[in-house]
Amino acid sequence: MKTFSPATATKYIRVLEDEKENLLQKESKRSTYMAAAEEEPEVPVYDYVATRKRIAEIDELVRKVRHALHAHNVTSVLSEFGMTVDEALIELAQLSAERRTLDGMRNRQQKERYDSYDLNYGRRCGEQQRDVVEYVYANYDVDQAERDYQEIYRRIVDLQSAIDYSNQTTSFEVEV
Repeated sequence: MKTFSPATATKYIRVLEDEKENLLQKESKRSTYMAAAEEEPEVPVYDYVATRKRIAEIDELVRKVRHALHAHNVTSVLSEFGMTVDEALIELAQLSAERRTLDGMRNRQQKERYDSYDLNYGRRCGEQQRDVVEYVYANYDVDQAERDYQEIYRRIVDLQSAIDYSNQTTSFEVEV
């Protein structure tokens, strides 16, 4: 039985996955070799059974630790938010997508001169130029988009801080 914090479990999984990737690369290079018909071949060191066994062991360890981490995240509650770590991670992904959208919206001007090279509005460089100046208007309050962006950004920081704190201060056990 081994005790992990969510942070150490994640690092342990990364170490195991790195070891597996290294084994797979070595296997790829050493599991076959080439030799000319009348040449004494240089056979690389490779043990099929030992390699397959170690990869299976790594997969089992990763599966056990990742499952225990997920179970921990589903049951550990971030009291200041009234949600589990798992729910917080989902909300964090949703907020990050919303933040990316609002970032573009907050950087617009309420009224901008249309640039014929702007592919966002369907015109290409080769189209005939017009004599009339065209404008693109934001159909929303740009200042409100800025305020919403700042609010979401603060929520992301607060959620991430709570998750980080939980990752460092809580623990769970895994049979490894």
